[in-house]
Amino acid sequence: MSKISTKNVETAVKKLLDLLEVEATIDISTEGKGDQACVNVNITSEEGGRLIGYKGQILNSLQFVLTIVQKDNIGDAKLFLDINNYKTEHVEKLKTIAQQAVIQVNDTGLPVDLGPMNPFDRRVIHLEIETIKGVITESIGSEDDYIKRIVVKSGKK
Repeated sequence: MSKISTKNVETAVKKLLDLLEVEATIDISTEGKGDQACVNVNITSEEGGRLIGYKGQILNSLQFVLTIVQKDNIGDAKLFLDINNYKTEHVEKLKTIAQQAVIQVNDTGLPVDLGPMNPFDRRVIHLEIETIKGVITESIGSEDDYIKRIVVKSGKK
C-alpha cells in the first residue's frame, strides 16, 4: 500500500461535519504498516452525542461511511473513528467485562454468557481473553448473523 493520505481523510471528515452542521476539533494519526496499518480519526465536539447516537450506532455508521469514501486514500488500512473518546472508553469497559467473566469462570467452572454483541465488541472480548490459559471464548450464532452471543468458558487453547 502506498502512503496513507491523512490530508484527504481530514478534508472528508470536515465536509461530513459541515453537512451535519457540527463544530468540532479533528485529530488524525496513523500507526502500523501493511495489513496492520490504522488511521485513527479523533473528533472532539460539544455535540458529540449527536455524532455518537444510541449505543454508538451513529458513530459506527459514520466510521463505515468514511471507510468507504476514503478507501482510495487509506488502502487496506483500518479506519478507527472515535468521538469524545466514546469508543476508547467503550473498549476499556469491554476489557473489564472480559476480565470479570474470566474470574467468574475460574471461580465457578461454569460458562458465562456475555450476551449479544456486534463484531467489533466480540473481537475486543476475544482478543482480551485469547492469551489467558484455561479459558476460551466462543461466538454463538449462525455464520450470517451480524449480532452473535459470546460465551466465556473453561477450556484448553
